Amino acid sequence: MREKLEALKERALRELEELDSLQKLKDFQVRYLGRKGELKALLKGMGKLPPEERPLMGQLANRIKDLIEKAITDREEVLRLKKKGGDWSPRG
Repeated sequence: MREKLEALKERALRELEELDSLQKLKDFQVRYLGRKGELKALLKGMGKLPPEERPLMGQLANRIKDLIEKAITDREEVLRLKKKGGDWSPRG
C-alpha cells in the first residue's frame, strides 16, 4: 500500500507541473482527489491491511492528500498569474 501511495503522489505531482489551464487543473483535482478519484480508490484497500498498519497508512494518505492539495493551490495561483500576463513560475 505504501508503494502505491508514494507512486500516486509522484505521478500526481509530475502531472500537475504540466497542466496549462485552470480547466485541466480542475479535472486533475477530481481525478486524483474526488469522491471516485484515484486516492479514494486506493484507500478502499485499507480494509485488507493488518489492523496495526491501517493508522500508519491512513496518516500517509492524509499527508499525500494535503501535499497534493497544496500543490494544486500553488499551481492554480501560477496559472491565474500567467493568465493575467506575468511569468510567476515558482522558484525553488
